[in-house]
Parts: sequence; C-alpha cells; structure tokens
Amino acid sequence: MINVDNLYEDLKVLLVASGYFTEDDSCGYDEIIFAVRKSYLLQWLNDIADHEVSEDEMQRWLEEEYTSDNSYDLYLDAKMKDEIVFESPVWNTNRMIYYQVSEYLKCDGEYEEKVFIRTLDYDTAKKIYEEEKNKVMSDEDFFLKDCKPNIECCVEGGFMRISYECEDEPDEYVLELTQVEVEREGR
Repeated sequence: MINVDNLYEDLKVLLVASGYFTEDDSCGYDEIIFAVRKSYLLQWLNDIADHEVSEDEMQRWLEEEYTSDNSYDLYLDAKMKDEIVFESPVWNTNRMIYYQVSEYLKCDGEYEEKVFIRTLDYDTAKKIYEEEKNKVMSDEDFFLKDCKPNIECCVEGGFMRISYECEDEPDEYVLELTQVEVEREGR
C-alpha cells in the first residue's frame, strides 16, 4: 500500500522520448515522464528475465542496462495494465506552442500575410477566428465572394480554415486558426 511516508520510495520515474510516439519534430514535447510502482517494475522485469530479479538487480539494471526501447516497452505494458501512477509530457522550454489566427491573400500575383493574434489560449484564438470569418463571409465587397468557400476543421488539433479560390482566377484568400511553434531566444 502506498502512503504519504513511502510514496516516493515505492515509485520509479522513467522517460520515453517523443520519437516513440510521433515522427513530428514539432509535437512540442521532448519526452513523456511517467511513474510506476516499484513492485510493478520488478514484476515486469521478472516477466522478461529468465530468472527471479531482486531489488538490487533491478536498481543495477536501471543504472547500467536500461535503454529507451525498454522504457517504451515498459510504458506500453504499464499503460495497457493501468499501472501508470503519473504521466506528463516534458516540454522543451525553448519552444512554445501557440494558437495563431492569420490570413493569407494572393491577389494580382502579390502575396500578403497578416497575423491577427498569437496566444496560448485556444478559446481566445477561436473567438478571433470566428469574428474574422464572419466579417469575410458577410462582406458584400469581398473580391472572391462569387467563389464557394472551402471550410476545413479538425477539432482535436484546434485547426480551422476557410479558403476562397476560384478556378478561373489565380487569386486566393485563406483565413486559418493553427498551432504554431515558436523558438524562444536565449538560454
């Protein structure tokens, strides 16, 4: 049983690199940190070893033999068996993920971009996106108003996009809400 006095002694904290979950370098996090009970880790090692593993051997394995592949296998097994006590992404402190609302305009061969907002708050970005979308859709003088809009949305990623592009004209207008990664300077 875990109690306040022995909580940290009973847990082992491990890391899994983000590359095991995604090939997208812009995922925003570098690793996933997770904790399992020491008794579960010992049982897992006994299941993969050809002999009974002691606590001393477990500690030596963690310090000398433990690999990223082991961590990923352990993570998957613990996740499947609901043995993870805690897990969280470890964010690269030099990178920040923002929600950005921007528009792109291509008219007469000229290309313009305007960023309305870049924020950590999705609801604020969504509100700005909806306001700008409504302005465009209700504007009787909008130069591509005769073109049918193409509307895309991905709720999971917070992505929204409306674009106007006519087949007989090279002009284009795009309004979108996306996630962007920004590198902080310094450090």
